[in-house]
Amino acid sequence: MARDQRLGRLSREHHHALVLALRIQRELPTADARATTALIADASRFWTAALQPHIEAENEALLGRIAPLGDAGLAFAGRLQREHRELDEAMA
Repeated sequence: MARDQRLGRLSREHHHALVLALRIQRELPTADARATTALIADASRFWTAALQPHIEAENEALLGRIAPLGDAGLAFAGRLQREHRELDEAMA
C-alpha cells in the first residue's frame, strides 16, 4: 500500500496534540484561574484549527483502507472512531 501524503501531516498533528496534552498535564495541577483559562483557550484553538480537520482527514485517509483488512482492521477502525467521538464530546 502506497503511503498517503496526508499521513505526514497527521503524524505531525499527533505530535502537537501530545505536546499540548503533556503541557496540560504538567501545568494544570498548579495553575491559577488565569493560567487555567489560557490552557483552555490554547486547547480550544488547537481543536478548531488542527484537530477537527485532522479527524476528518484521518477518517478519509485511513478508515476506508483499514476496515477491509479483516477483524484487526475493523477493530482498529472502531477504536479510531470511538476515540474521535470521545475527543469531540470532551471539547463540546
